[in-house]
Amino acid sequence: MARGAGVALALVILGGAGCGGLLSYKGAPPAPVQRGRVVIDVRDSREPKAGGNKHEEVGVHAGAFGIPDMLTVDGPTVVADTMRQLVAEAARAAGIGITDAPAGATARVLVDVQRLWCAGYGGYHAAVTASISVYDPSGQQIRVPGVPVSAEDGGLKCKRVFHHALTDFFRATQAMFANPNVAGALTQ
Repeated sequence: MARGAGVALALVILGGAGCGGLLSYKGAPPAPVQRGRVVIDVRDSREPKAGGNKHEEVGVHAGAFGIPDMLTVDGPTVVADTMRQLVAEAARAAGIGITDAPAGATARVLVDVQRLWCAGYGGYHAAVTASISVYDPSGQQIRVPGVPVSAEDGGLKCKRVFHHALTDFFRATQAMFANPNVAGALTQ
């Protein structure tokens, strides 16, 4: 039984580093005190030619012989799942509790992913942009209208560029949740 607890603890610690693979980020530990219970919904609303039609597409890179090749993740829900995990960890780091059950929730957060894309030739640029709104627990009454959160980075490899951009996005989201006006809307 002690070994099972150790494995579970290892998984929790690894979870702080974000999803593995192409879309990774450096998170932060949860705050010691968690206020409220927030449900997080994510909508992948990227433009059609930049992951909107095929949600597993996250960029274009130079393939064999310099021929452009589509950069993809393992499935069509990976972007939304990664953003949900990132926003949940940012909320916990800002002292906001998370729940999957709407019953007993203090608020609902809608993350509308508008851009998550890496492209270039030799040098790459990644941009991550989302609008984050806070609603009442039923999702009917808006408390905080869409706050644009974005981060960008450039470099020689999309994996590294995504890591830095998503880490900056994490920090910006954590700061947004720590704002007293937003935190109040999340915990009322």
